[in-house]
Amino acid sequence: MKTLVTDYDLPDIALERDIFREAGLELAAAQCRTEDQLIDAARGCDALLLQYAPVTERVLRSLPQIGIVSRYGAGFDTVDTAACARHGVWVANSPDYGVGEVATHGVDLIRLHAEDEAVRRIGRRRAAPGLDEVVAREGEEQNGGQAE
Repeated sequence: MKTLVTDYDLPDIALERDIFREAGLELAAAQCRTEDQLIDAARGCDALLLQYAPVTERVLRSLPQIGIVSRYGAGFDTVDTAACARHGVWVANSPDYGVGEVATHGVDLIRLHAEDEAVRRIGRRRAAPGLDEVVAREGEEQNGGQAE
């Protein structure tokens, strides 16, 4: 079985090469950005591992031996899934790709917001001493006398 890594932004695909070699599978690599490039590079391949390469009706019609298309990443917006279904090609992706990075980014945004709010409060205190107390009283009045 021969798999083509159709395109990648990674510095290299040494990890993939090691995994496939240990499994006794052949791995080829290219940097396909168009249908024509993909069709040319994937001749003789049974599987496609892609990042952004376009897997279309035309590509699948030209490569009838392809049995599976798997995408680096959570989505599959460059894969025509209806065409894959018509040609009996399995489609896979990595739904948990980037989960840690997204969570870390979210926590960083919360932290930055908190820091920004703290800087604003410090600035208000310097610009108008007593303003925080006025804001707190207004908040209590709006909440029926309860502190926020």
